[in-house]
Amino acid sequence: MMHQLVQEMGRDLVRQESPYKPWKRSRLWCHVESFKVLKHKKGKRNLLGLALDTRMLEKKLCGSFKLKKDSLRKMDNLTLLQLNYVQLNGCFRTFPEGLRWLCMHGFPLKSIPLDLPMENLVALDLSYSNIEYFDMSYSNPQPPAKRQKFVRSCSKGKRLLGSLKVLDLSFCEQLHSLGGFFELPELERLIVVSCISLIVVCESVDQCVELVHIDLSYCYKLKKLPISLGKLKKVQTLFLDGCNFCESKIEMWDTNSSDFSISSQTSSSTIIDAIPSDFKFFVTSLPSSLIVLSLANSNLSNESFPRDFSCLSMLEDLCLDDNPIVSMPNCVRSLPRLKILSMKYCEMVISIEHPPYTLRVLSVGHRNTSLQKIKFDEKMSPLNIDGPWKLLSPLSYEIDGMVKIQPLACVEKKVLRSLGWTNLDELIKERHLETCTFAESDKSQTKMYYEFGIFSTMYHEDKGMPNWIRCRSKGPSISFTIPSSPKKLRGLNFYCMETMRQFSYDTFVLPKIKISNITKKPHMDL
Repeated sequence: MMHQLVQEMGRDLVRQESPYKPWKRSRLWCHVESFKVLKHKKGKRNLLGLALDTRMLEKKLCGSFKLKKDSLRKMDNLTLLQLNYVQLNGCFRTFPEGLRWLCMHGFPLKSIPLDLPMENLVALDLSYSNIEYFDMSYSNPQPPAKRQKFVRSCSKGKRLLGSLKVLDLSFCEQLHSLGGFFELPELERLIVVSCISLIVVCESVDQCVELVHIDLSYCYKLKKLPISLGKLKKVQTLFLDGCNFCESKIEMWDTNSSDFSISSQTSSSTIIDAIPSDFKFFVTSLPSSLIVLSLANSNLSNESFPRDFSCLSMLEDLCLDDNPIVSMPNCVRSLPRLKILSMKYCEMVISIEHPPYTLRVLSVGHRNTSLQKIKFDEKMSPLNIDGPWKLLSPLSYEIDGMVKIQPLACVEKKVLRSLGWTNLDELIKERHLETCTFAESDKSQTKMYYEFGIFSTMYHEDKGMPNWIRCRSKGPSISFTIPSSPKKLRGLNFYCMETMRQFSYDTFVLPKIKISNITKKPHMDL
C-alpha cells in the first residue's frame, strides 16, 4: 500500500511538469498518452521514460498502428522504453543510443536486429516474442550451420550487449537455441521460462562469469544442460522446474579436471563424445556456488540422482516437489549446509530418512498420501515440518521422535491400560473412525496418536460422556487442578461432545486441543 502511494505521488509530480502537454513531461506511463505522442512524433529530448502496451488501448484507437522508424528520432535522452505488442516498421538505427531498459513483449521479428543500439542496455525483456534464435555473434537468424559470423565493429571495441545484466526471453514459444554468450560478459540474470521449443543452450554460457540467477523452468524439450555450467563461480539460484528429464540421470562431472577442457567454440556433440560411454544419460556439472536449486516436476526418479552431492557445498534450499521418487535421494544427505528441503506433491514417496542434520524446514503433505515414515538423526536440532501432515491418514505413519500413528490393535495393552482404557478387546475389534483426508474419506481402524511423548486417540461414542469423567464444563474451554501425587503423571483423558451438522456426518476433522499449564506457563497443541 505504501509503495503505491509513493508511486502515485511521484506520478503527480511528473504530471505537474506539463498538465496538458504530455510530450513535455520527463516520463510517460499512460498508454493512451504514449500512443498519441508516438503517433504524432511529438517526443523530444526531455523524455527519459516511455511505456506503451497496445493491449491497454481500445482497438478503434490503435487500429493497424505501426511504429514508424523516425518516431523515436528526437528522444535522444530516453533510457527506459516499453513497446509491448507494437508493430515495428523500418530501421532500428533511430532508437535512442542511451537506452538502459528495453521491454518489447510480443516482439514480431524472428531475431534481434543488429542495427538496434544495444551497447548501453542493462535489461532486455523480449518475453512472448517470435524470435527463433538468440545469438548476437551472427548476422541472421538462420540455423547455426548456415549462419555468417557478424563482424560489425562497435565503438571503442565495445560488445553489442556488453553492459547487459538481465535477459528475459520467457514464453518465446518459437525459440530453439541460445548462444553467443561471450557477447554478454556482464550478464547476471538469465530468465528463459516456458520456451517450449528450446533444445540447445550453448556451452559458451561459461563466458557469463557474473551470472547469479538462471531460470530454465518448463523448457520441455531441453534434454541437456551445458556441461560448462559447472565452471560458473557466482550462480546462486538455478531453476529447472518442469524440464522433462524422463529416463535421464544427473551425474556430477568435474569441470576442473585436467582431462576436461571446454572452450566457447566447443560443440555439444564433441563434448558428449568425450564423455565415458557408461554415461549415456543427462550429464551435467552444477555450479558449486549454488544456494537454491529447484528440480520440481522434472519427472526424476531415485535412480536419476547421483550418489553424492557434496560438491554443492553451499546449497541451502532444495526443491524436489512433484517427482516420482519413493524416498529421499541418498545424495541429499551429502549436502553439508541444507536448511530447506521440499518434497510436496510426491505421491509415491514412502519414507524420508536421515536428512542432513542442518535441516530446519521440511515441506511435505499436499498429496503425499503414501508417506509413512520420517526419521531423523539424534543430533538434529528441532525443525519445522511444513504442510498439513496431521490430516494425512495412511494405515500408520511415523515422524521419528515427534509423531507416530498406528492402529490401536498394534499398541501394547499395558500402554492402553495405563491411560485408563477398559474393554480393550471389544474396543479394538469394533471401533472405527471416519477421518478426512486430501484424497477421499476412508474408514480405518481406531488409531493411537503419539506426539512429543504424549499418547492420545479418538473414537466415536454415541452413549454420551462416560460416568468416570470427573471434571466437566460446557463451552470451548475447561480449567481444572491436577491433584498432587508422589506418582508420575502418565496421561490425560480428554473427552468432548459436539453437535455435528447434517452434511458433516460422513467425515470430520479431528478437533484441535490446546493445553496450557497455568502454573509453569508452557503449552502444547494437539
